[in-house]
Amino acid sequence: MTDHAGQELQGRLVDLSPATLSLKIDGVRHNLDAAEISAIRWHQRDSLKNGALLGFMSGAAVATSLIAGNCGWGCDPTTTALWTSLFGAAGAAIGTGVDALKLNSQIVFGSRRDAQQRHRDSITNGAALGFALGASFGGIAVVNWHQPYNSNHGMGMAFLYGASGAGIGAAVDLLVKRADSRAIHESSRSSRRIAVSPLLSRDRRGVALSLGF
Repeated sequence: MTDHAGQELQGRLVDLSPATLSLKIDGVRHNLDAAEISAIRWHQRDSLKNGALLGFMSGAAVATSLIAGNCGWGCDPTTTALWTSLFGAAGAAIGTGVDALKLNSQIVFGSRRDAQQRHRDSITNGAALGFALGASFGGIAVVNWHQPYNSNHGMGMAFLYGASGAGIGAAVDLLVKRADSRAIHESSRSSRRIAVSPLLSRDRRGVALSLGF
């Protein structure tokens, strides 16, 4: 929760009405005047299923492309299924890891300007995580399945796997549901109370103007 002075408080939203807001902060319920609140943002973790699914599909697609362009691995159905499954599993791990880092944020109370703001974080974290996992998988694969082992070939394959993993991680990071800002209730920060009343006395006549902020 953020007030108009910029102070932030973290708690659990208990109740919301046009006039008041109730937050539980450290186990204590606080009833706040809605006019004093600038914005309330709600955070929740996203499901890992979409990241795992996107990662598996991306990994399987990468494996299919590599096998089609390099029949030295063998193009028989068994080998194709094996490598597709391995790449798919690695991609699913990357996608799940990237998805686990995501935190969805939603404005449940804020001004119209705040509600129109949408935030996208950088995809570099997904790309970095994908590269690290892909390079590790590539290094293990080269050591175990390519004999005799050649260091230059191993580094090249590890980089290739890492680049594929970086692409998968960046794609998952980009496609996974992002922080979506949506206002359920609009604050009255922009509201200004103006009251005009007649002022009559024996020696003066006019109006009294009252401004409320």
